[in-house]
Amino acid sequence: MRKFLKVGMNEELYNSLQFNANCLNITLSKYCREVLENGYIVKSNNDYGLVLYHLNKIGNNINQIARFTNANKSLDIQIYNLLLEIDDYLKELSNGNNSK
Repeated sequence: MRKFLKVGMNEELYNSLQFNANCLNITLSKYCREVLENGYIVKSNNDYGLVLYHLNKIGNNINQIARFTNANKSLDIQIYNLLLEIDDYLKELSNGNNSK
């Protein structure tokens, strides 16, 4: 059974809580519940999903290049070198080192 709690506060505190909730893209109620239950909020990194999406797209492009190369039995040396650079960069990303 859900229980409700009504809390009074000054406008400055309310605005601060609302701002924090907005930054996390969650409702004020959810923000307050998380803080009361855990004492803190763990912000999920939505960029991780975006990075995976783009890595998947890159993988698809590399597969298309591989199919083209296998069909034509030729690959320009510049394209080959670029593919090697992409491969190195993807390995760095998968190891958590994104210094490039």
